[in-house]
Amino acid sequence: TTIPTVCIIVTIVLPKFTTCSVFAFEFPFFKETDVIVFAFPVYYFGWPAQIKAVVDRFYSHTMELTSMHKKTVMLTLAWNDDEETFAVTKAYYDKICDYMQFENLGSVVGKGCGTPSMTAGTDYPKMAYELGLSI
Repeated sequence: TTIPTVCIIVTIVLPKFTTCSVFAFEFPFFKETDVIVFAFPVYYFGWPAQIKAVVDRFYSHTMELTSMHKKTVMLTLAWNDDEETFAVTKAYYDKICDYMQFENLGSVVGKGCGTPSMTAGTDYPKMAYELGLSI
């Protein structure tokens, strides 16, 4: 079995609710990956600007990327635990997958995960782990 090359595009929430992007977009590296993982908290019902900026940057490479049929995963969470909180986030992910001809390998949507302790009391970390193992 071949181990896939995975590119993780992530935004981390630091203490006092500041954020930083830990992914420096480099298209040559991005081209070589087998799986793209979008991992982020939901901000105001959508994708954080840092993650959206990466998606916007590969717009100029649409033709090349669509021909590669990349595989993707979305891992997201939010304080809220209602379905409406994630509606735009899920719709945007589905649209990106469709438009870019990415194969959606699945997603984990962590409802009611506003703090590490709230998240630890859920099945979402295990679900994300199992999704990762399935790639």
